[in-house]
Amino acid sequence: METSATIGKLAEALSKAQGVIEGAKKSADNPFFKSKYADLSEVWDACRKPLSDNGLSVVQTSDFLPEHPDMVCIETILCHSSGEWMKGRLAVKPVKSDPQSVGSCITYIRRYSLQSMVGIAPEDDDGNGASLPTGKTEDNKKSAPKTEKPKSESAPLICMAIIKEVTHKDGETNGKAWRRYGIQDGNDAWYSTFSKSVVDMANTALNSGDVVALHYTEGEKSRTLINVEFFPKSEAA
Repeated sequence: METSATIGKLAEALSKAQGVIEGAKKSADNPFFKSKYADLSEVWDACRKPLSDNGLSVVQTSDFLPEHPDMVCIETILCHSSGEWMKGRLAVKPVKSDPQSVGSCITYIRRYSLQSMVGIAPEDDDGNGASLPTGKTEDNKKSAPKTEKPKSESAPLICMAIIKEVTHKDGETNGKAWRRYGIQDGNDAWYSTFSKSVVDMANTALNSGDVVALHYTEGEKSRTLINVEFFPKSEAA
């Protein structure tokens, strides 16, 4: 996240806007989970007037990351009429390099970036449920194992891909047994994790063959998988 030299007026205006912004209506269909989700237009509908009424606007543009040339990157800028601003970037690796996949990535990134920038949550948000493996229910979400915190200091990245293989390796350190999982995506990239809950989601994606968003951090020698997110097929197509 980057900001202008001062953000006092922007922060005041955003706090007023957030006081009246409501949850985004969920009317688009997610056939995989037989549920509804808020699409990009509905997220905009939830915040456009409150932002405008308080002198705020949002600009979203594409960007190029030399260190990740195969990723689609969107920069989201929150602007105030005073000239103050704040901005952030989110990058996603498309399943393919064709226009349809790139377009899906752009829509996906814009929706999530806009929600995060202005503080919108879909009504009756079930985002965590959409990340649970098949068989998990609303009643037992709270008892599901938590995803491990990434050990890498690098910013999380996102890759849209299918899961090709899931393996594991057992070992012992200082008398404590451990199991490290390896996950290979359709682009033959490997990720590792010690989290059973993350692997459960990876196995669900492996069995279904669906495209998922792999959230990971990239270290010097390996990628650490921190989440596997299922999302509507219209965005993954």
